[in-house]
Amino acid sequence: MNRITIFLFSLIFLSAVVSPAQKVKYKDLIILLNAKEYEKAEPFLKKYLKDHDDNPNAYLFLGIIFQEKAAKEDVLKDTELVIQHSDSAIINFEIANKTIDEREVRRNDEYYIAYNRRDMRTGEFGVTLSDVKLDIEKRIQWVKDRKNNVGKLKDYYLNAEKFYAESIQKFKDIKGTLTEHKFYLLSDDKTVQKLKDFGALYDSSITAFENYKSTSKLVGKTGYNQILSFHPIKSFATDGLTGADFTKDDLKLWDFKTWVVKSLGLIEDEIKGIRSELIQTDADINQLGVKLKKDSVSVRSRLEDIVSKFLIAKLKKYDDDPLPLAIFNMKISELEYGSLLMQHKKLKDSLDVNLKLSLVRSELLSAKKLDSISSALNARNIDEEAFSYSDFINRAYGNASVIKSLVSALKEFAEHEIELKQKEMELKSKSLDWILVGADSIPLILNTKNNKYKMVLVKPNEFTIGLKFGADSLATGYFYTITPSRIPDVSANFGVDKVNFKKKNLSVLKSLSIDDGKHQIYFGLIYSEEKMKDKYPVTLVKVYRSDGLAWSFNYSLDSMPTEVSFSQETGELSIKLTNESKIVVVDKNGKLVR
Repeated sequence: MNRITIFLFSLIFLSAVVSPAQKVKYKDLIILLNAKEYEKAEPFLKKYLKDHDDNPNAYLFLGIIFQEKAAKEDVLKDTELVIQHSDSAIINFEIANKTIDEREVRRNDEYYIAYNRRDMRTGEFGVTLSDVKLDIEKRIQWVKDRKNNVGKLKDYYLNAEKFYAESIQKFKDIKGTLTEHKFYLLSDDKTVQKLKDFGALYDSSITAFENYKSTSKLVGKTGYNQILSFHPIKSFATDGLTGADFTKDDLKLWDFKTWVVKSLGLIEDEIKGIRSELIQTDADINQLGVKLKKDSVSVRSRLEDIVSKFLIAKLKKYDDDPLPLAIFNMKISELEYGSLLMQHKKLKDSLDVNLKLSLVRSELLSAKKLDSISSALNARNIDEEAFSYSDFINRAYGNASVIKSLVSALKEFAEHEIELKQKEMELKSKSLDWILVGADSIPLILNTKNNKYKMVLVKPNEFTIGLKFGADSLATGYFYTITPSRIPDVSANFGVDKVNFKKKNLSVLKSLSIDDGKHQIYFGLIYSEEKMKDKYPVTLVKVYRSDGLAWSFNYSLDSMPTEVSFSQETGELSIKLTNESKIVVVDKNGKLVR
């Protein structure tokens, strides 16, 4: 029967049964059923069965109608309906299977056209009860299997969706308001367990989805073909927070599995190692502190590598300015200062004033370094930062208050030491301006008040020449070498031009000097820039390192001296005057030779 014929018949059939009281004739209805016009036939078939519950073929076709409906319905959105229609199909198939017999098939073979087969023995077409029964049994089994699989499919789908939504929330709960770095720094055994539980929950979602996909193949056409892909957690702050629509074919999920494995690995392989190394480093620093105090020896050589470069590199992956490293730097700075004092202790008895000043200067710098580090640490919010290193703080110090007290104490200590060293440095610096001759202090600077010694010339770190004024205000010349101890190893007192070299004339008195280049023979020349009776008064002194004063003579020169030079070969001293064409020469005994 072609489609046009079926369509025309449908119109005639529907017109014939418009009235609710009109009875449905099965011989007319079977035409629609055999033509598989199930949607049109269904309401009339149900009406027919209300009046005729003894027609096995009607139950068979009603089962087929419910089977077809169950197969077309959405397995995820209309699951309950699929199961209801599957149950209805099974019920009708089972009634048909029980009531269809040989007599039914022979009498109503036109109802079973779908089972018309050629008999391989006779070559004739016909319907056999066994074919009908076999088909019904297959349909019953197919519907039952599909019903069970649809139920499983929906359960797997719901579990995948549910467990994934719970995974999203679990991820949010785990990270809370922490940054990624703080999350790792604060991780502990509870964090590890949470990560493992989170991983198991996420695995349950993926497993449920995999079961859903495998069950989907058993169900057959479902209208869904989800292809799963994973997105890595790159940004701890923004990734992993959004859910997913499991009905979409392009199903994108966050790759929480990889993130959990990575996080557990970092905690186990890095964070735990960092914590152990922090505790050990702090203990090593403390041990050096004990040795410094107990044995009174420097531990400076052991401080350089006490904080492992590997520890610093690993820790700075999670924190640019870690609190523990700042604490270590402060404690190491204290040990450096203490070690420096111990190293300098054996040099304190040295007579070298420059050395002493150098020692104090380095101690002051070290104390300032400790003050800078402790001040910077004191300005930090230790209570807040300690939160990220609670394991280290609790195990090494007990609580953050202990660290704050330590920082405050070392800051006060550094400030006290700086004050002491500055005063000491000031004294040492002043001592460089004097040399000691017996009970007298000889100035190496000008404008010294209330002192009988008046410096005229200083050649730094070599010697000084000046005048000593007695109670009668008369001058005597002096020559002293300048040694590191500021105690001269060569000295000489000599006569000068007492008439012209008076205290009131100090402002116009100048000096020139030279030695033999080997620091064995020294010459000092004191002169006045003012003429006396048209001449410039001059006193020249010669001093030997080995024997002290050789001689001193007073001269009156026509011009003011500007330069002196010494001849090793002749032992003569040449004095160049302001009149460049004239040079005065003094022999080795102090006599003017020209």
